[in-house]
Amino acid sequence: MVALETHRFDTDRITASSFRRWLRLGEAGLAVADADGTIAGYVLVITRPNSPIFRVYAIAVDEPFAGRGLGSRLLSWAEDYALERGGREMRLEVQASNEPATRMYDRNGYRVMRALPGYYQDGSDGLRMMKPLSAPERRGKNV
Repeated sequence: MVALETHRFDTDRITASSFRRWLRLGEAGLAVADADGTIAGYVLVITRPNSPIFRVYAIAVDEPFAGRGLGSRLLSWAEDYALERGGREMRLEVQASNEPATRMYDRNGYRVMRALPGYYQDGSDGLRMMKPLSAPERRGKNV
């Protein structure tokens, strides 16, 4: 996953120690998409104890697997993960200039809450997006 972070992102990368820390806390979920032994993508979801708000902390799909719906399937897994733990809302941040990602989030029901000027390490702007979660709409969806 660290190699995928390095390959896909120029800044704001998650380190191996950060992945381990999030998962040790017990308030994070991780799904990894495997393609013949290669990590095709992953999603890391976090929350605070007893909070109904979950956050897609990171989601990445390797370039050879982009455009095949894998990002949406990982996002669906994240939503199911949150719902199983009492989540009622999913939030995320995305680079404002990342049009493929913002379109995917929009297609999946996410709406912009607010702009985040200079949010990323490189000074680029971000968007905070959210989606209310409800169990009935999730039935039958799988990664």
